[in-house]
Amino acid sequence: MIIVDFHSHVLPNMDDGSTSTSESIQMLKEMKGQGVDKVIFSSHFYPSSEPMDYFLERREKRFDELKNCINNNSIPEIYLGSEVAYFKGISKVENLKDLCIEGTNYILIEMPFMVWKSFVIEELYDIVEDYNIIPILAHIECFFEFGNKKAIKKLAKDGFIMQSNASFFLGKDSKTALSLLEEGVISVVGSDSHNLTTRKPNLGLAIEVIKNKNEKLLAKLFDNNQKIMNGAKKRI
Repeated sequence: MIIVDFHSHVLPNMDDGSTSTSESIQMLKEMKGQGVDKVIFSSHFYPSSEPMDYFLERREKRFDELKNCINNNSIPEIYLGSEVAYFKGISKVENLKDLCIEGTNYILIEMPFMVWKSFVIEELYDIVEDYNIIPILAHIECFFEFGNKKAIKKLAKDGFIMQSNASFFLGKDSKTALSLLEEGVISVVGSDSHNLTTRKPNLGLAIEVIKNKNEKLLAKLFDNNQKIMNGAKKRI
């Protein structure tokens, strides 16, 4: 059984997350202390702000800088990925696989903060059909207020992966989060951690909430983790 943080902004100086290698290392140590085994570095990718090639080059450079400062024994395993902001035409990008969790065909996508139009949802299906890439929709609880809950449940039923933030299980909506996990709508959880203060690592706390509710639910979550990470390319 493995605990995987599918959503984090730990890689330094990439986005609005960690601002230094020292902060990143402390975040990773905190994750390790919470029992996290694997962490996906899902830095924001905004195609309207930079070309993909530049993003990938920048990500590799930042990773190399961090790697040189790390004591491997004190942190979880690291995997490179991205959090891709949805954009019209995303299903037509031929090298989309470069943004997947390395070694897998799973890609973390941040959907629009609005009601999802039919063409947006159709593009998700096109990504699967044309490239055999499976979208993981980031922090799905953030989109309920826009009236997307029905669409989210339909997508989950059709095999898309729904990622929830750990904070969803820790706040006033904890019962809803646990219910959606039990229904199979939520498949994976991530901290979406950005720093050590306002948005710090908290996945371990959510795991405890799930465990206290139902250990079978936790086993189901671990199973989902294993299936997605099978074949993933470990960096450290």
